[in-house]
Amino acid sequence: MRRRGLTASSRLLAAGEIDPEPDDVAALELSPGDKAVLLERLRLASDVPMAIERALLHPSLRDVLDEDLAAGSLHSTMEKMGRVPTRAQAWVSARLADARERRLLDLRDPAVILTERRVITDQNGQPLEHTETRYAAERYTFEAVLERDEEDLLR
Repeated sequence: MRRRGLTASSRLLAAGEIDPEPDDVAALELSPGDKAVLLERLRLASDVPMAIERALLHPSLRDVLDEDLAAGSLHSTMEKMGRVPTRAQAWVSARLADARERRLLDLRDPAVILTERRVITDQNGQPLEHTETRYAAERYTFEAVLERDEEDLLR
């Protein structure tokens, strides 16, 4: 957002420990009965709602709940805990927004949102975060840079 001259901020919608869904259990490599750490925030750019971010974190990151995550960076907090977000794999799709999404993102009905599901791992390849971010498509540009790696070049 800073590159676009906007001020990024967040509003905390929900935080706590929850029972994860089966896809979260798989993404975070949880054991049966493990709780996940929920962090749901409304992401803003110069006070304009841009996205709803629902992050489920590995239970080893429970201490992030003690931090000011409305003002601070989740990933900086993870780094302070010795867990460096290193790799992300994401899937992006589009769909119509539901009533809650339209209300939080200040969208008219009907409205399209971009939905990004992402799994982030740390420097040791251990899962940190399984996130779904729902972007206001009319205000957001999704940029991707793709590069060939050395293995591709050797083929």
